[in-house]
Amino acid sequence: MPNKLDARHTEWEAWFDRYVPLFRDGVILVGSSLGGMFLAKYLSTWTLPVKVRLLVLVAAPFDDESEYTLGDFRLPENLDGIVRQTEQILLCYSKDDPVVRFAELEKYSHALSGAEAIVVEGFGHFAVASFPELVERLETVISEG
Repeated sequence: MPNKLDARHTEWEAWFDRYVPLFRDGVILVGSSLGGMFLAKYLSTWTLPVKVRLLVLVAAPFDDESEYTLGDFRLPENLDGIVRQTEQILLCYSKDDPVVRFAELEKYSHALSGAEAIVVEGFGHFAVASFPELVERLETVISEG
């Protein structure tokens, strides 16, 4: 995403909008950290022209209850737009993440009814070489076609 050292939601939105016409029904969207929060805000605010098969949020912050300010990435109060546009939602969090508090999982779970979770330990902020639990889930969703 553009300007990752001084991220602005509006810039990321403009960049993302260029790719939306390429999406087809059944698209799988995966966002990690601030990218996950971006997808959550985007899908809460805008309606895609296609149905999202699976939305994966990996270590996504939910609000400003940390040492970091989230600026214009802050989520709206109502996240129903996400649930309306997605068939499945998967939330992935590590219990030992030093950047995004594990409690963010509970906040997303409450706001996104029906969301499933993958909880791991020892992954930190997911700067890992592999994430087999997610790969397995993606393979299952893709094979179900």
